[in-house]
Order: sequence, then C-alpha cells, then structure tokens
Amino acid sequence: MQGSNVRQRIGEWMGAAVRPADDRSRVLREQTDLLIRQMRTGFLVATVAGALLGVPMARTSGLVVYAVWLALLVGGYALRQRLMEQAQASGSLDRVFVITLVGSALIGFILTLPCPLFFPNADPNTRAFLTMVHMIWMAAAVTVLGVFPPSYKVYLCCSLGNVVLGWWLSATPLEAGLVTAWAVPMAFLLTRLSNRVGRMIEESVNIRHEREQLVARLQESLAETEAAQRARSRFLASASHDLLQPLHALLLLASLSRDLPEGPRREDVLKQLHVTAESIDAMFRGLLDLARFDAGTLQPQLTAMPVAHVLRAVQAAY
Repeated sequence: MQGSNVRQRIGEWMGAAVRPADDRSRVLREQTDLLIRQMRTGFLVATVAGALLGVPMARTSGLVVYAVWLALLVGGYALRQRLMEQAQASGSLDRVFVITLVGSALIGFILTLPCPLFFPNADPNTRAFLTMVHMIWMAAAVTVLGVFPPSYKVYLCCSLGNVVLGWWLSATPLEAGLVTAWAVPMAFLLTRLSNRVGRMIEESVNIRHEREQLVARLQESLAETEAAQRARSRFLASASHDLLQPLHALLLLASLSRDLPEGPRREDVLKQLHVTAESIDAMFRGLLDLARFDAGTLQPQLTAMPVAHVLRAVQAAY
C-alpha cells in the first residue's frame, strides 16, 4: 500500500496522468514491457557510441579511466535490464516502477559522467564535441525511454545536470551560464516530446483494450443471437407440429359437416368447426405476437382470463 502511494506521488510529480487503478496498471504494464524491449536496442547503441567516445576521452584522461567508465556504462545497462526483466516476471508493478526510475537515473548519470570528470582537463574543442554528442544522445533517448515519460525525465535531469556541471567546472562563468541557459529550453522541449510519446503509447494501449472489449462484446452478442435463432427454430418446428393438430381437426370437421344432414348434430359440428378455426387463428396471432415481442413493439400485460376458454380451445384442437 505504501509503495503504491509513493508511486502515485512520484507519478503525479513527474506529470503522469491519474487514472483508475486498473487502467493505470494496464498502461504501466504495457509501457514497461515496451521499454524493456526498447532498451535492448538502446544497450547496443550505447555500447557502440561509448566505444566511439574513447578517442577524445582516452586522449584527455587516459585509457584506464576511459576503460573504467565504459565498463561502468555497459555494466549499468546490463544490470538495469536484468533487474527490470526480473521485476516484470514477478508481476510487481511497484518494483518495476522503482527499478525503471532508479535505473534510468543511474544510466543518465554514468553516461554523462565524463563531463564533470574529463572537461577540466579537456580543450574547448573536445568539450564542445562531447557536449554535442551527449545532447544528441539525450534527444535520441526519447525514442527509447519516451514510452515511459517518468523514466526519461529522471534520465534527462541527471544527464543535463552532469553536462552543466562539467561546464561550470571547466569553463568561464559566461560560457557555463550560456550552456545552462541553453539547457533549460532544451529540457523543456524534450520533456514535452516525451510526454507526447507517452500519451501516444497510452492512447494506443487504451484503443487496443477498447477494441478487445468490443470484440468480446460482439462475440457475446453473436453467441446470444445464434442461441436465440436456434431457440426460434426449435419453437417454429414445435409450433408447426402443433398447428397440424387443429388443421387436421378442421379438415375432419369440414368433411363431417358435409355428410351430416340438417339437425342438432350438424349444428354441433359447425360450432366445433368455428371453435377450431378460432384456435388456429389464435395460434397464428400468438406467433405474430412473439415476433412483435422480439422486435420490442409489443409489451406483455398480465390480465385475468377464464380457464374454460383455454380448455375449450384445447378440446377443439385435439
């Protein structure tokens, strides 16, 4: 419970949207899954880029210092990836959230650590080159960490902080102030960009979830329709069989009425003939009423009726 509260407070501070628990958990799970897949590619890119930085860094501070930094960078990426995959496998979103934030902050710090360490011994051209490389790196990181904006924001804070600190330790106050002033709008723009990427991911997750719910509802509705069709087919088959009984009775009574002479017996047969015809008419009306019930144009009304009327219809029909 405490971890969830911490996660919510951090998320609100980082600009994450507040949603119902189920929706937020689903989005967070999708974001971290995508982030883990993205970071596999980011790990390879960071390793290659870090190796290419060896020329100016080794020339400035020595090969041993550069090798230690590169080992920390590669080890930090590998450790973060492993811890995030373990947290994902455990199913604990709180753990995934914390590891994602801490790991991104650590990588951002290690990645730009050469700025405060190497800038004091570097010439202006080398400082400018390394600053440009790190700025490009920060902008490119939006494609990897931007799927989860809080992760990118802590990464950006640590990275920009090291770059600005490196300039304050190695350059004049005017130059360091210009770099700091330039870093502020850049941080604002990159933060806005990461928010947009995160919203796109969230919207795609919600759209996919809504589509899955719609498909499930359509399948359920289709199953209900098919069940209703089967029930209607069974009913019509049974009704057709029941209609044959009064029809046979009607034909029998009609044939009998032709053969009987005028008299009370013939009158009784004609009355039964009339009752049977009414019974057939009632059955067809009942079928029409059922169709109107299905269409929703007819509402049932419960009323009292004499049972003898129903029994006379049954007697006439059978």
